[in-house]
Amino acid sequence: MRTTLWNLLTNNIPNHSIKFGVVIPMIQRDYAQGRSNPKSLEIRNQFVCDLKVAIENSQKAQEYPLELDFVYGYIQNDIFYPLDGQQRLTTLFLLHWYLSFKENNLKLTSSTLSKFTYQIRQTSTDFFRKLLELDFDEEKFDKPAFILSTYIKDQSWFLSKWIADNTIFSCLNVLDLIHEKFKNADIQLTTLIDNHKTPIVFNFLDIEKLGMSDDLYIKMNARGVSLTSFENLKAELSKLIKESTFNKKHIYNYEHSEGVSRFDMYKYFITKIDTVWSDYFWDKRNIITNVFDNKLLNLLSYIALTNKAAVDPEDFEQTRNRFESEEILPTFYQFIESKLLDEDSLVNYINILDFLIRSDSSYIEYFNHNNPYLNIEDLLDTRVYNGVYSLSATDRLKVYSIVHFLPLVKDRDNASIELLKMTRLISNLSTVSNFYNNYKDLNASLLGLSDIFNNYTGDIYSQFLHSEISGFYKDQVVEEKIKILLISKSDKWLQLIQNIELDPYLNGHILVMLKFSGIWDDYKSNTSLNWNMTQDLQFFESLKNYYSKYSMYFNENGSIDFGNQLFRTAMLSIDDYLIHATNFHFISDDNHRDTSWKRLFRESDNDKFSKSIGTLKALFDSSDQNISPKINLKNIIKTNKTTIQDWRKYFITNPDLIYYLSGYILFEHNYNMIYLLNASRYSVKAYELRTLLLQRKLEDLGISTTIEYKQEYGKSIIAQIGNRKSKVIFYFDKKDTFEIIERGKGSTIFNSEKKIINYIEENYKK
Repeated sequence: MRTTLWNLLTNNIPNHSIKFGVVIPMIQRDYAQGRSNPKSLEIRNQFVCDLKVAIENSQKAQEYPLELDFVYGYIQNDIFYPLDGQQRLTTLFLLHWYLSFKENNLKLTSSTLSKFTYQIRQTSTDFFRKLLELDFDEEKFDKPAFILSTYIKDQSWFLSKWIADNTIFSCLNVLDLIHEKFKNADIQLTTLIDNHKTPIVFNFLDIEKLGMSDDLYIKMNARGVSLTSFENLKAELSKLIKESTFNKKHIYNYEHSEGVSRFDMYKYFITKIDTVWSDYFWDKRNIITNVFDNKLLNLLSYIALTNKAAVDPEDFEQTRNRFESEEILPTFYQFIESKLLDEDSLVNYINILDFLIRSDSSYIEYFNHNNPYLNIEDLLDTRVYNGVYSLSATDRLKVYSIVHFLPLVKDRDNASIELLKMTRLISNLSTVSNFYNNYKDLNASLLGLSDIFNNYTGDIYSQFLHSEISGFYKDQVVEEKIKILLISKSDKWLQLIQNIELDPYLNGHILVMLKFSGIWDDYKSNTSLNWNMTQDLQFFESLKNYYSKYSMYFNENGSIDFGNQLFRTAMLSIDDYLIHATNFHFISDDNHRDTSWKRLFRESDNDKFSKSIGTLKALFDSSDQNISPKINLKNIIKTNKTTIQDWRKYFITNPDLIYYLSGYILFEHNYNMIYLLNASRYSVKAYELRTLLLQRKLEDLGISTTIEYKQEYGKSIIAQIGNRKSKVIFYFDKKDTFEIIERGKGSTIFNSEKKIINYIEENYKK
């Protein structure tokens, strides 16, 4: 529970009675932050400065208070006895006292401040009581030479023997430092104790209600307090961990004001779950209900389920579906029934919670980098904490990689850098469009990650280069190896690769750029990419140039819309660039697994797409970066248009037909019969191209027609001209052959489009 010293002293702690305040028990040592040794001097200087900055930031409306970790102890006879936090509490008390003294308000605040005292020895107790009686002398206080400790020692009630009390000696030193830092600061006591905008907080912990006693939750229920799912889970988890065979196997360092303690998993879990971990999620609570523990519960569900996918993919699929359909709920009983709560999942859970609260300096450094490849907190906030069991394989792989990589790097000097490198690799590897079709694909990647992590020796890039990587799209694995070699060459390569990778449409997959620049093909025979300076510069400029050309025509949505299908028309004017998936397609801008630019980019080295990829490269090569992309495209069309005599000419002159229905087209009879499809397969809704073009030309002449599918012809034909049931059929077996069938006149054949248009105009136009 996050709170303040003032709340403790004013008995303002929900569900606790501390009417008689805070007493530092006899078992505690003396107050030490004011000692004269260099370490104590550094600690108190830093601490007091941090307090001052936190208060000033609060006055500037900055949102985040200074958090002083946790203070724990026990309550007895309405008195709180701290077992940890004595040093911080004492310094906070002295700051409260000083601000009250400086404002000459001790008479108003002494009743509250008197509820903080020491039981260590009588001299300390007397000193804290007498401080509250100190008279304020404004004239002396305002003098530059005023020394607060001297002023206190000069009081008639100050006994000379008190100076031998280490607690009193330390308090005087700290008060002098507080006076030095706060005398001229525009800071008042009201700022420090304002509950609506508290600048300094700590996590209050009553160990008797923490869970260190097994009857905690029994007591809560006995009082009629309804337990949430996670509160029940915490109680059961604590018991599970305590009674497990692996509890003593995992030892954690717990840092506190008195140093570092070594905790087993049980003690570490119960110490943190109601303090710093819960505080982190408190900021993510439902602002109406103040509920947040469901997020902790969902995070555990997510980790446990993903771990199951690595060892039993079929059971993972079944269990996930049951959770998703709410056939089963995320409760301790269901976790046990589903065999989700194993050692690995609990270790992973603790690791990621510590990671999120930035418990280690390397974690802080990692988050300070603002990783452009993976915003783990955003992923958790938007998906995991909300219990989205249908999370994509990509999302699961990203979090799986984090929780399993953390213990491998935590104690390394390069931990944050390795984390950044790892998340970059996993982000690129796991986001290949449509690579994950089922739980077996996810399982393969999870096993591939396990191989990487099991063989990790401290350099993820080096390991990736020299290992066989399984479970991921093979060309993406090769691409990552090439990029590792490139970014290790120099900072300019690093910057260029990152710029291209972070392109929102390429999204980390730059094979097409490596292919165009020649780097991909060079790697096939030169796997170390050993280049001389001239070659290095040539490849660098080539890659940079092709990415610049790409950026002229593509944005985060795919190919840029220049109006009237200008980009695809220019592509057609160069060559037949269509890709085949059931039928031919003009290539879409979405993430379609078979017909998108992403598919073409992903398989740029596939011979099946060599013509398509060659056409795109030719368009880039024909583009001049000194003029606008739109003018470039028009120039390309103008240059090539006159030489085109095949089916492409119909779309180049009628570009709106490129996506008239779906972008799919069907060719028959040596490209002489072309159908515009409304889906990937032919249906009665398809339009025969030449019939549609004829209709358009007749409409331009003011002659209305109706196109319908006719079973006897197996295709769409003109079934009506004006009000007359005349039929017009285009035939593929004779060049530009049209037949018109008219009631009372029979059938007439025309061997050119122009002739049938003239006939219809003469006989049907009013």
